[in-house]
Amino acid sequence: MMWSNQLDSASAKTAALKSYMLSLEDFKNMMECPNVRSVYEYLNDNTVYSRVLWELKGQRVHRGDVERSLYKHNVVSVEKLLYHLNNPYKDFIKSYLKKYETEDLKVVIESITGRTKITGLENHILSRESFSSLDFNELLKQDSLHSLMDKLKGTPYYDILLPYTNHIDVKFSFYVDMVLDRHYFNQLMAAGKKLDKAKDYQVMELIGKNIDLFNLEWVYRAMKFYDMSKEEILNFVLNGGHKYNYYKIKDMVYNLAPSKFGEYFKDSEYSFLFSHGDDTDLYMERRIERYLYYKSLSLYRNSVLDFGKIMGYVFLLEFEVKDIISVIECIRYKLLPEEISKYLIRTIEVV
Repeated sequence: MMWSNQLDSASAKTAALKSYMLSLEDFKNMMECPNVRSVYEYLNDNTVYSRVLWELKGQRVHRGDVERSLYKHNVVSVEKLLYHLNNPYKDFIKSYLKKYETEDLKVVIESITGRTKITGLENHILSRESFSSLDFNELLKQDSLHSLMDKLKGTPYYDILLPYTNHIDVKFSFYVDMVLDRHYFNQLMAAGKKLDKAKDYQVMELIGKNIDLFNLEWVYRAMKFYDMSKEEILNFVLNGGHKYNYYKIKDMVYNLAPSKFGEYFKDSEYSFLFSHGDDTDLYMERRIERYLYYKSLSLYRNSVLDFGKIMGYVFLLEFEVKDIISVIECIRYKLLPEEISKYLIRTIEVV
């Protein structure tokens, strides 16, 4: 009964938050904007994003500044759900939000190693105490990878990063990204095991499909474009796939050429990934995100006062931010609305 009551409260809060999300009309209006400043003004004057974008009022608007503000809104919105939930749901959402801790740590490492020049680094940090145990104020004070690693002792990140810190070469950033992503999904799947298998299976099924698609894209691109051994490719495969576990992926890596992926998957749920001829590589990421977007939309619509509705909203909110960023990027390059629609996750007909 207690679980039911907390989900009723959280579902009501979710419905209220969902009502603030952008409509297709909002996206069409933004796609008609002549420049990035106009998109900013539309968002600030007409949408819930004004709660974070007002801080940029009167400043020269850069795409990166807007992007950070949008994700800040994302974090704050999802964080509000924590006050309506107890465990295991509260812990699961905290585990989901750790993606921002992961991305923040990547940025700190890139800056400290001098691989990326970032001004005002502290303004890039999105992690909050509600879900992150890292002291980013302290991490940002470090001036070397060695001192940063000292500060990470006692956290899960220390052990997973340590093997890559003794030799910083051209692949360093790639390795860091991959091992941190793998850690993120491992801890998320661990949190998912505490959910009710009978009631919450659709949430974990969708995350498992996300992992499937991450792995399939990774294996396909690694085999086709990267000079990597089969063993190295498999080192970065994520655990927890819905249809394709490690052993199925391993069988693909050892026995399937990239040119055969289309034939291999033609009768599967993921046939859309490799069935586009010359455009297979170009729009692969967008096809993955579009598939997951509509699965998330279905999860939200088909769930009634349960955790599926809550997580459906969480997923949809992230896709909304990605589409806004895509609109901004396309307008920077002076693309017309009908061209912009090709780069969006959601389907928008432009006439």
